[in-house]
Amino acid sequence: MENKKSIENSTELSRHQTAMHLSTLSIIVNIVLSLFKLLAGILAHSGAMVSDGIHSASDVFSNFIVMIGVTLSNKQPDHEHPYGHDRFECIASIVLAALLLATGIGIGKAGLETIISGHYENLKALGLLALIVAGISILTKEWMSQITRLTAKRINSGALWQMLGIIILMRFLPLAHL
Repeated sequence: MENKKSIENSTELSRHQTAMHLSTLSIIVNIVLSLFKLLAGILAHSGAMVSDGIHSASDVFSNFIVMIGVTLSNKQPDHEHPYGHDRFECIASIVLAALLLATGIGIGKAGLETIISGHYENLKALGLLALIVAGISILTKEWMSQITRLTAKRINSGALWQMLGIIILMRFLPLAHL
């Protein structure tokens, strides 16, 4: 019986470490992507690209939610929680789903307002630098979504599945800003 608990604990630790490594990688990628977009926006005098760079920096927030949820769910049962803390990952998933919903509504609302207003004079043709940066951003987000999908499936993490939803939604956000 003791040996079985030891195996379960090592599996949980491995699951926890895997989720933390993925979240750390995602934070690093989003920070680099954000700095890249900010620099490109400044060089190209593109307010939309600067805005997208700031938005990419906000993606780091969702990674911290995953890290907190996974860390809390990994805590061992105690006197107040004899069945463990697994539900914290579910709570993190719900918070991420709410963020995903709010972001999707915000993007949809902005797009509809542009269409309904009929004021298309503010829309500009994509500059080459903005197009290249948007393409790199989309490819980077696609790469991260594939890694996140495979990891979420392998360790069966609800929080990582929700993070995948955010990555997929954000994959095409650079084009919405341009």
